[in-house]
Amino acid sequence: MPPQPLIPATIADVVVAGLDQLLPGARNLRLVGFSFGGHVAGLTAARLGEQIDTLTLVGVAALGLTAEPREPFAKQRPGMSAEEVAAVFQQNLRVLMFANPDNIDSLAIHLQAENIKRARFRSRPFATTDGLARALGNVTAAVHTIWGTQDIIARGSLDTRLEILRRHHRELKVRLIENAGHWVAYEAADRFNEDPAGAVGGPRARRVLLTRRRGSRRRSPGEGLRAARPSGVSGPSGFLLVPFSPPLAPLWSWRGNCGNHGRRQSGRGNALEAACHGSSR
Repeated sequence: MPPQPLIPATIADVVVAGLDQLLPGARNLRLVGFSFGGHVAGLTAARLGEQIDTLTLVGVAALGLTAEPREPFAKQRPGMSAEEVAAVFQQNLRVLMFANPDNIDSLAIHLQAENIKRARFRSRPFATTDGLARALGNVTAAVHTIWGTQDIIARGSLDTRLEILRRHHRELKVRLIENAGHWVAYEAADRFNEDPAGAVGGPRARRVLLTRRRGSRRRSPGEGLRAARPSGVSGPSGFLLVPFSPPLAPLWSWRGNCGNHGRRQSGRGNALEAACHGSSR
């Protein structure tokens, strides 16, 4: 857990400390944050200044807006069977994360279940703040944003959200992915991974994977993280993903073309993971 108080700023402090420990003086980093991870990524980019080359925000809140009312989440209750618990997770993924319920597969349900077990921080109270909007005023990196057009978080407010992101970054590059919901990187993985602007990698991106050792004890900021460099990748550039967080918290899962690493890389057990390895697709 980050130090008290448990707020986005202290989580960003942990990310900054970890990067400084692993990659002191690193530059040209590409930072990608999804949902609440985008809030943390924005705060991190503001702290790191010129070290960040691009900041990509995927389906973000904390822009000073409220989301439209949605269907309530199903509740997990004591005594439920495994099948009943899985049905709860599937329902909640349908409510918040996916545009098409047919895209909710067993892996998505598994990720949801595993992350609920690990939930130690409630990010939802920060979604209606303007913490990310304010942080962007101090971000020197080029800003990109990616949204599923059916993201329930932005229902009725997508244009307003884009204008807020442009407030300090008129260069904002926008990608809208049709027929995809909040978890756009999973639901529309092939289209998400096309990445024509190189915002989330690109064919020549150097990538640094930050992971937490499975089964590790709780550690102080920056401790217990390791950098996994793919073979042939050197130099100070890096690629960091900050995933969504609890209470509804699928870890970053990159489906689609991951080269020799197969169709899906789920990121199970990892706190921070970029899921496609290697210096090329």
